[in-house]
Amino acid sequence: MKDANASLHLPKRDRWIAYALLLALAYFPLFMNLDALPLRTWDESRQAVSAYEMLHNGNWFVNHVGGRPDMWSTKPPLLVWLQAIGMALIGPGELAVRLPSAISALFICLLLVRFTSKQLGSPWPGLFASLVILTSHGFVNMHVARSGDYDALLTLFMLWAAISAFRYADDGSRNAVLSMFAALALGVLTKSIQAVMMVPGIIIWWIAAKRLLPALKDRWFWIGLVGFAILVGGFYLLRESRNPGYLLAVWENDMGGRYGHVHDGHRANGFFYIDNLQQDRFPLWYLWSIAGAVIGMAGKDAMLRRIAGFSTLLSVQYLLVISNAATKLDWYDAPLYPLLGILAAIPIHLLFAWCRESAWLKERLNANVASWTLMACLFFTPYLNIAKETYIPKEYDWDRDFYALQRYLQQGAHGKRTVDVGVVCYEAYDAHVLFYTYLLTERGQTMEILPKEHLKPGMKVVASEQHVKDHIEQHYMHSVTLDEPPVKVYSIEGVKP
Repeated sequence: MKDANASLHLPKRDRWIAYALLLALAYFPLFMNLDALPLRTWDESRQAVSAYEMLHNGNWFVNHVGGRPDMWSTKPPLLVWLQAIGMALIGPGELAVRLPSAISALFICLLLVRFTSKQLGSPWPGLFASLVILTSHGFVNMHVARSGDYDALLTLFMLWAAISAFRYADDGSRNAVLSMFAALALGVLTKSIQAVMMVPGIIIWWIAAKRLLPALKDRWFWIGLVGFAILVGGFYLLRESRNPGYLLAVWENDMGGRYGHVHDGHRANGFFYIDNLQQDRFPLWYLWSIAGAVIGMAGKDAMLRRIAGFSTLLSVQYLLVISNAATKLDWYDAPLYPLLGILAAIPIHLLFAWCRESAWLKERLNANVASWTLMACLFFTPYLNIAKETYIPKEYDWDRDFYALQRYLQQGAHGKRTVDVGVVCYEAYDAHVLFYTYLLTERGQTMEILPKEHLKPGMKVVASEQHVKDHIEQHYMHSVTLDEPPVKVYSIEGVKP
């Protein structure tokens, strides 16, 4: 690859062309109709509620849900801070909740272009790596790049830390080691211990590159490490002082408890993540990544060998760590995608460079046109499929009924329909419902969430759970003012004898 790059001698304007292409191509996968679907249950809606309450209660160090300190989702608040700031700037809603993740995904791609521009003298491998992840279902979905969850922001900081560690292994620069510790600290303040799960691979790389011993003698390494400890330790101690019991909850939920024991039934075998990558989350590109690892490490160019070896090492090491955890969730693989994208970009860029330099093509065709035509053919269908998914986001069949109540409340919160109920009767986990009651209350529609036993005559109630609707119809005289299965609106007129 280096030979191809050396012969091309790409001018600086090519980097800006690559950035411009990336910005244009990233719009559909990352930003198109980002606020269309109602908030997802569990993490996304819980962060949204925490951000909304943080903005209104002024407590920026202790996340709250329903007015109480959140001891269930014990991640540090960096993502929630960004969401709260977004709500302050553009108003509370799905866009403010999801925009930090979409912007993080964009910065991941920009970072890849910058990395290959600096290390390989060409922005095109970074652009191709970006297109690989932007056309991957595992990256562009409702728990990573297009949701109010932690994983896109976490992936950004983990990639930033990895690239900084790679640079430090090469040149031992002060900026690289300080940048690495800054990224690790921000990653921990995003999603706790998961941010440092590539550190073992970094240490192995430094040992192989004979950088570990010099690092231990480097005062800037220790300055960075102390700064990391102050930032991370300072937050946890401050949160514990304001919310006693927090550190124990962190241990039980984020660290030893979650890694060593199955949480909430999320059990799977050791091949869970590999199977997901092959079958659903990265099926178009995983063979390209394997080819890139082999071709890159076997190539003549020293920098390319190092990049391929480093990306492969961190990918395998991280995959082993999450595969050996007791609790397994699809999106824990999110930090793999930039590394796999780099590997997949190696053979793609070799094809691209060959087309541009091929004497045979130059004699018969415009080699520049041929090379870009090849790239268009390679990425057109995957990109079109992702663009279709994001242009008109749709509920999965199995989610349609589950999120019907949220769609009803979302439409009211956005002024698309009249929601004139005062009570939401919902008895399952309710953060995704609670957020919309906050938004509707802001619009002047006073609303509360109550269990079915607390209903009284005179209330106008919306319900979607079948057992709740059965209870209302069996125990209360009522009239139905809206019936959009599974959502019903009841006017409760009295108690049945």
